[in-house]
Order: sequence, then C-alpha cells, then structure tokens
Amino acid sequence: MYLKLPPTVFRVVWPILYSLLVVVATLFYVYPPTNPAIAKATEWLFWLGIGLNLIWPTIYFRLQWKSMATVISFFMLLLAVSTLVLFAKSDSSVQWVNFTLFSFYTGWIFFATVLLVVNTPYEKMMLCVENNKKNFRI
Repeated sequence: MYLKLPPTVFRVVWPILYSLLVVVATLFYVYPPTNPAIAKATEWLFWLGIGLNLIWPTIYFRLQWKSMATVISFFMLLLAVSTLVLFAKSDSSVQWVNFTLFSFYTGWIFFATVLLVVNTPYEKMMLCVENNKKNFRI
C-alpha cells in the first residue's frame, strides 16, 4: 500500500509550519515559563527536534538513507510529542497558543512518519541498513 501526496502539498505545508515554529519560539522566549526546569526541558527538546528536522531532508533525499530517515522521523515525533506535553504543562501566559500552534507541527510529523513507513517497503529499508553497515562499518 502506498500513499502519495503531490509535491505541491509539501511546498505549501512546510513554509506554513516553519512560520508557526518561528511564532512558537518567539512566544516561548518573550513569555517564558516561570518554572526553570520546564523552560529548560522545553527549550532543549524543541531545538533538538528542529535540528533533526533540518538534517532529515539531506538524509532522505540526498543520501537516500531511507532506514535512517525513518529512525530520525520517529525521534522527531517523540521529541515533538514531548515538547507538546511540556507546552501543556507550562505556566506561561501563552501556553495554549504555543500548544495549539505546535500541535499542527506535531500532527504533520506524525502524518509524515506514517507516510514514510507506509511508502518504504521493508525489504528496501533492510537493504538500506545493509548498505549503511558497509559504508559505516557498523
């Protein structure tokens, strides 16, 4: 079973999501949580997720490492859900704005991960794993 979306969907969705992430980051720093532990954890998880998001296209499109891209997608999803939970627990005056805006990103990461898993046959993923072992001496 394959699910395909036209490339224009991605060209429209990602700029919107990146704009929402800029708003979320700005609000987070302008109206930070008063609990320093939640603030620090949210900051770390948010930026780690953004970092993975920035390297994902290179792993998937340029290097064609489908298995690694799948692993990264699952980590991105885990980080996004964890960040979303922290936004919900935040005592910031804009916590629900950040929660709502970030939930769009989290939902899209979930959807993109499902697309990746469904559209990458198991045999192809295992072939990528074997090729990566040869390249990296794992």
